[in-house]
Amino acid sequence: IQACWLDWPAIRRDLLAAVSDLLPSADLVPLNGSGSAEQARWLATLPVRLETGAVRLAEASPGPSPTGWGVPDESRVYSDPTNVG
Repeated sequence: IQACWLDWPAIRRDLLAAVSDLLPSADLVPLNGSGSAEQARWLATLPVRLETGAVRLAEASPGPSPTGWGVPDESRVYSDPTNVG
């Protein structure tokens, strides 16, 4: 039998810090063991799921943009409809 001891609080803190600029409300939630359509957000090596929380979406700014992308409008925040916790 092989096993390892993990410092979960440190791992969780480091993982959430790595995505905090894109997903400031993110959380890692333990899996309950049942299969789910949300498997795309499961981590490959840890039994946790990434919950995104509220996500800011960019809106197109008025006028043409050379890249086709607008500047984010900070007043609009959308919640993740799949985040029920």
